[in-house]
Amino acid sequence: MREIKHSKEKPKVVFLSAKMSLGGAERVISNLVNGLASEVEVHTLLLSDQTLQDYPIKGEIVSLNDGKNRSRLAEIPYYCSKIKRYVEENEIDSIISFMEYPNLLNMLTPTKVRKIISVRNFMSEKWKGNKGWVWKLSFKYLYKRADTVVVPTKLIGKDLVDNYKVPCNILKLIYNPYEIETLTKNMVKDIPKEHDSWFNGSTIITMGNLSFAKGHCHLIRSFAHVKKQIPDAKLVILGEGGYRGKLEHLIESLNLSNDVLLLGFQSNPHKYINKADIYVLSSYYEGFPNALAEAMACGLPVVSTDCKSGPREILDPDTNINHSAQTIENALYGTLIPPFRKECFEALEDLFFEEKKLSESIINLMKDRRLYEHYKKKSEERISDFHIIKIVNDWSKLINS
Repeated sequence: MREIKHSKEKPKVVFLSAKMSLGGAERVISNLVNGLASEVEVHTLLLSDQTLQDYPIKGEIVSLNDGKNRSRLAEIPYYCSKIKRYVEENEIDSIISFMEYPNLLNMLTPTKVRKIISVRNFMSEKWKGNKGWVWKLSFKYLYKRADTVVVPTKLIGKDLVDNYKVPCNILKLIYNPYEIETLTKNMVKDIPKEHDSWFNGSTIITMGNLSFAKGHCHLIRSFAHVKKQIPDAKLVILGEGGYRGKLEHLIESLNLSNDVLLLGFQSNPHKYINKADIYVLSSYYEGFPNALAEAMACGLPVVSTDCKSGPREILDPDTNINHSAQTIENALYGTLIPPFRKECFEALEDLFFEEKKLSESIINLMKDRRLYEHYKKKSEERISDFHIIKIVNDWSKLINS
């Protein structure tokens, strides 16, 4: 491993990512690159072409995509050779990669520079069962060879140690960064007039890909029962994905077409979140839930499943990370409910136990004004712990160590 320069010359760092658009990991990279650019010479290598939807980033940006179609077996050596050449020609000190495929390429590239990989998800949950055997092998046999493995939650780190034999001594906990001042500017902007009516009553909002992981079916089923006690309640879901058709069918079968809005992807979701009353995270699993933290930055009280990982560490940081809510927990910074166990897209009259707890939590917040105002203040208090200045400083120390 080449020694990091400690002269006045800036360390040279490559951030390696598949893309720079839409995803939570990509937003984290954008925040980090822009925050580090004044003290680190930053280069960003992308496996795909840049798009108009890319998050803005400073420094050098290079796409390694040459437009040729290759099998995965042929693609890996191609990318590794391109990364190696770029690193050597530009005298890079460290490669920092995010997500499974870039992490794999980072660890397989034969260079002597410092290698830092960042794991963004609770891997044993994301890849449980028989799927993802290639990734599981890479976690177990490659990650332990990294110089540092950065994790955004303690529970993700524990998962890597317990299930993939990653040594404790190479783990580094660094939470996700948030540009709170930028969020504050974005959230006060006007929304289109055709959406105003969705925010005139008691509005519940959530944000995330329309996918299995986000558990939207349970939120919709729970909302149907909230609606019986709070007639002016509305549910707005931000995000796009492959489950849209299933969710539309569920909404229609529950006669909620006038009360649930699938708003799709929004380049500025915060102006919608700011106009809502309660934020709900209904996920089966998370890494570090950016949307939950951003909703707290918008001043919303939050209700979340106590899924692995992230919500407990955000909402009740002093409790045991191995504990899981068995009923409603009014935690220090928000409300936790038991995690969901299985999908359900049927318009059943009876709710699952966890769905009942979700609907009860929402109703409690809507009807108890003191509790509601308490958690609004707690959201704003907690998000300051993840301010970008603090988190970028943690990364800067790691890069320069």
